[in-house]
Amino acid sequence: MRSRFERAGSSHFRWTGARFGLLRSRWCVALLSAALCVGSFAAFASAAPDGESRKSKKNRDESDRGKSSNGSASSPEALQRATKAVRSGDYTAARKMIRSALDATRSTSVRQSWQILEAELEFSLKKYAKAGLIVMRIVVLTPESEQIGPALFRAGRVYEKLDRPEKAIELYRECAAHKKVSESLKKKAERRIAALEPAEKS
Repeated sequence: MRSRFERAGSSHFRWTGARFGLLRSRWCVALLSAALCVGSFAAFASAAPDGESRKSKKNRDESDRGKSSNGSASSPEALQRATKAVRSGDYTAARKMIRSALDATRSTSVRQSWQILEAELEFSLKKYAKAGLIVMRIVVLTPESEQIGPALFRAGRVYEKLDRPEKAIELYRECAAHKKVSESLKKKAERRIAALEPAEKS
């Protein structure tokens, strides 16, 4: 039997057309509804406010990047430690580090790096819909983010776990086609497409 998160997530994580790019506005509504269902509204509250100037956002991000390079809770070294904790199964320590990092920075780019790791943590705990909410927020709200590749790929993995291979393929295809996605991640997405297409056709 699927968990409440999976039931909530699968009911909201749906496309109603063939082109993902045309449905981003619907995703905003669907994700907000799903967030309310699973108690994740705080994730949306942390989004940059409408009307924020590019200059002020740039200055804020540069300031936070400077802070994060000096051994703070959100530094690259802290991210490496948290990643190691997730992948070694030390989930309690990983969650504590992730929450500390997200509280320590307002930089969109830094936050998204940690949110990708937070999604990996939830995925490892088999909280697939919750992981999907985290990464789809990046996909929908910041489609040109430097983290768009990992977000799309992780969203594809979520759909696989929710038994929606056709939607996973759509996400992997967008991942493979996106200009900001690394070649190595594109190849991973292409391998997942190749693995899923026979199952989809059958």
